[in-house]
Amino acid sequence: MKRDVKVFIEGIELDLFEDEQVQISSSVQDVYDINKTKTEISQSFTVPATPRNNQVFQHFYETDVDSPIDHNLRRDGYIEIDLTTYKSGKIQLEKSVVEKGKAKSYTITFYGKLVTLKDLFGEDKLADLDYSTLSHTYNWAQVFGRINGSITSDVQYPLITSNRIWEYGGTQPTITNPNYLTATTTNNNIHTSTGAINVLRELFPAITLNKLINLIELKYNVTFNSSFFSTEEFRNVYLWFKNRDIPNVTTDANYVDWEVKIAQSVTTVDPTPFVDTSLNIVNVQYQVSPATNFTVTLHRVLLDVIFVSSTTTQYYVDVYVNGVLTATHTGINGTINGSTTYGLMYAATNVSGLNDAVQLKVRADEGLSIDFNLIYQIWDTEPTLGTYINSVTYSCSTQNLISNINLSNFAPDMKVVDFMSGILKEFNLVVENTGENEYTIEPLLNWYTQGRIYDITRFTDVDSIEVAKVPLYKKISFKYETSESVLNKYYFQSYKKEYGNTEHIYSYDGAEYSVQVPFENLMFNHFFHSGTPSGLQVGYALNSSLAPYIPKPVLLYRYGNVTGLPHDIHFKDAIGNNANIDNYVMFGQDYTNSTTGVQYSLNFAPETSTYHLVAIQQSIFATYYFQYLYNLYNLKNRITTVKTVLPISILTKIRLCDRVIIRDKRFIINDMQINLTTGEATLRLLNDFMPIDPESLIPPPSEDDIIIE
Repeated sequence: MKRDVKVFIEGIELDLFEDEQVQISSSVQDVYDINKTKTEISQSFTVPATPRNNQVFQHFYETDVDSPIDHNLRRDGYIEIDLTTYKSGKIQLEKSVVEKGKAKSYTITFYGKLVTLKDLFGEDKLADLDYSTLSHTYNWAQVFGRINGSITSDVQYPLITSNRIWEYGGTQPTITNPNYLTATTTNNNIHTSTGAINVLRELFPAITLNKLINLIELKYNVTFNSSFFSTEEFRNVYLWFKNRDIPNVTTDANYVDWEVKIAQSVTTVDPTPFVDTSLNIVNVQYQVSPATNFTVTLHRVLLDVIFVSSTTTQYYVDVYVNGVLTATHTGINGTINGSTTYGLMYAATNVSGLNDAVQLKVRADEGLSIDFNLIYQIWDTEPTLGTYINSVTYSCSTQNLISNINLSNFAPDMKVVDFMSGILKEFNLVVENTGENEYTIEPLLNWYTQGRIYDITRFTDVDSIEVAKVPLYKKISFKYETSESVLNKYYFQSYKKEYGNTEHIYSYDGAEYSVQVPFENLMFNHFFHSGTPSGLQVGYALNSSLAPYIPKPVLLYRYGNVTGLPHDIHFKDAIGNNANIDNYVMFGQDYTNSTTGVQYSLNFAPETSTYHLVAIQQSIFATYYFQYLYNLYNLKNRITTVKTVLPISILTKIRLCDRVIIRDKRFIINDMQINLTTGEATLRLLNDFMPIDPESLIPPPSEDDIIIE
């Protein structure tokens, strides 16, 4: 029975050819590509070049038409079947056909919402997200509180060194030292005051994946619904924010705010009218001297340091000319640019067309109070009398600089779309569009529990069923990005495999398949004391030469607070704060659920935990991939291809997480191709040997609930 299929673009119904076939292909976890997460996408189909369609597509075939529509962009659209909405998404105009000078047709493609989601992210990077809600004062109290556990936050500071080889109580990490390192020094022993960890110069922040996903939702006005995101196993995963060798954090930059004129020395040209105290701008403009035989030659803007609260904290004055940062000047105490009197911020020769708006901003390495006087000079020269320096001096308000960390400055160099794709791969997640700008994200097995069960036996051509073997791979591997860390290199040299990776070999003649995530799996070191584990575990972002390196984005588990260390850890900052503690918040690859006591690992393989010193069985592979692959590799499994004619009540509701029953067998859907015009559907099915929770599944509809055409 032919269905009444309608296609709408931006609310306008398109004219269709009488015999046009509209087909939709859907697939999520494909046995031919187990790492593939697809969305609905139709085969391209054509629509006639009727007056209505010509208006919708603005006579695309005619290049002389000035159209307000950018045909390179996809437009909102949806498909109806017998007055019931089937799918919403985007429609892309591909081409038009012109025969004998007259437009005949347009070729269009319908895309589902997941493609739209990728388009929404575009080329944006993690650094483009708004981290203002996570910003905090970058000082001793805030950072140290996130180390000792007194502050629990979406932003923490893992004990990972990036500039020296930390030792603990005279014990080195288990590594292969480079040849030049023949002895250790107390400068690296974090159990001593001289080797204390500088919390503001050695540690980089880490942010929970949950919060990063929330920031993505806010930026792109989308909603991700997920019960998985609220689990402990996910809430305790962090992304390490390191994109440089040293965590050089400065305070927020404040405008140098000049207020009251306190002095002037004017002979020929008065600089006062060009100093705007309301906008904190010096308007440097070309000047013609009013004095006979004089020529204005030079303009200068200077700062005189009047007061600074710290004699050791370095500060910086940024010079903006016409809104563009053009120079940065450095100062300590009363000295700026090496001068103990005036620091020259800006200078320009007096040339025709000169029109610069000069603004100054000040920032510092630590929280600081600082006060300046601003001097603007206009130099006016006469060949015999010399140069008159016309100047005006303004007092400036005291700037109280607060050191707030800008997390976007430390974000890994990673696109938002690659981050989301990596998280999907890492935890074997499925994304499904479930509403306008709304998506459901769940691990594959959890997603299957949300489905219905449909008995489609009476809609299926049971006389013509194709049964084939499952195309199994001979090797499946799960990999992180190769790490340059000295600990990872030592592990590879010792065991001839990358830490955390795994592969499974099968005696089949299929292809090889690799699941590679865009993250680095940083191995940690657990120090021993008197032959027993000390409880202190730290990381090393140092390469085999013990030089700092910038890793690929690193995922970390927040294990929690560890107490009772045999030796205190010493901490300090640059302005005299220090502390010795025997507890800290530990990070690594392992996590123990606080309710069940089950240990989880971010390793793909059941590696021996660097902290627990036993193999963690709940690896990423075991937790999120094994059950699906176990079902796939079951010797009883087959790929069953059937043809059906589904009623509207099922056709418009069936999802890829639904199970179907044909006769006495239950299947999961590998993929389906549906001809919306005829209602014919070709389903490729896998036998379902996975456990189900009957209470979480919606029972199949009764015959009375099914509409049969």
